[in-house]
Amino acid sequence: MSTPQQQAVIGHLRDSIKTAYQQALDADTVLNGLASENLAQFESVLKPGSGFNTEAVRFKPYVEELGQDLIALEASADFNQAVQNLTRKLALLLQTLARFKTVSKQAD
Repeated sequence: MSTPQQQAVIGHLRDSIKTAYQQALDADTVLNGLASENLAQFESVLKPGSGFNTEAVRFKPYVEELGQDLIALEASADFNQAVQNLTRKLALLLQTLARFKTVSKQAD
């Protein structure tokens, strides 16, 4: 059974993942456009070893992994460690999305 503080953390993480999801959809739309012009030639959005198990050329699969991590967090025996892992991955993804948005705006 989780405490009220853990539920608050989970709620905040859920909101942050929803934000990341919308940003990922927007970024993936841009990437799809670049790919149709053969301008998006790379093997993975994030480098291997970034903490994600996912390796994809779009952002949405990374957000899906975060959603799975959130579900696992709710059942985790080691809540603190699971929160640290999830927040590290979420921060990396949000930073990458923010950089991508900045670069893609500069390219317009």
